[in-house]
Amino acid sequence: MIKCPVCGQENETSSQFCSKCGTEILKSEKPCVRKDEKYNNPLDKFSVKFILNLACVFIPILGLILGLLVSLTPFSGHKECASSLIKTACKAWIIWLMIALIIIVITIIFACVNIFQFSDFNYRYYY
Repeated sequence: MIKCPVCGQENETSSQFCSKCGTEILKSEKPCVRKDEKYNNPLDKFSVKFILNLACVFIPILGLILGLLVSLTPFSGHKECASSLIKTACKAWIIWLMIALIIIVITIIFACVNIFQFSDFNYRYYY
């Protein structure tokens, strides 16, 4: 769409004259871009907040798995003294797992609220 420099009427890009006032439309003028069109991009809907929310879900799970593997590795050759340490490490791992699951549930709730709250938001109000 090309905007008329005199009356502001939006005309087709192929038209040479304004459909409202008849003024000649210069082809060097930039095409008019509607402000609400830039929000139709699907990447805007899944923004940095969504990626950060996903990272907050998966990084604690990865940390718990790696922490359990690291805590069990040094004791593989010393079974007699390692059994109580392994039990303590497993108890700590279960406690951290429960804390991580609570954090994950809270993060998922906030992510869903952010996605659904702004999905039908009318941005034209601010422009």
